[in-house]
Amino acid sequence: PAAPAAVAAAADAGDDDTAARLLRLWSEVLGVDEIGLDDDFFELGGNSLVAVQLIAQVRKVAGVKLPMRTLFDASTVRDMVANVEKARAAKPARNAAGIPKVARGDG
Repeated sequence: PAAPAAVAAAADAGDDDTAARLLRLWSEVLGVDEIGLDDDFFELGGNSLVAVQLIAQVRKVAGVKLPMRTLFDASTVRDMVANVEKARAAKPARNAAGIPKVARGDG
């Protein structure tokens, strides 16, 4: 479970569940116990190798694929929550079978 400070910080981010998951994930990947929404990935000791691991874990945990560049352009948990939410909103709608709906042309 997320630490109380992480849950409180997550509530400030908007999407409590996503923020709490990302705070916990950042803590695990970086080996830092307490991380706030506005802490910078690189100031916490992150580097390109850890960034690859983090982005891969975000894909598993959040269900979206973020480009590596997003972490370099916006390097806080708050920024990542926003990028995850944006990626989720951009995903095509799926039917019950999990197949993306594709618009068909007339011709």
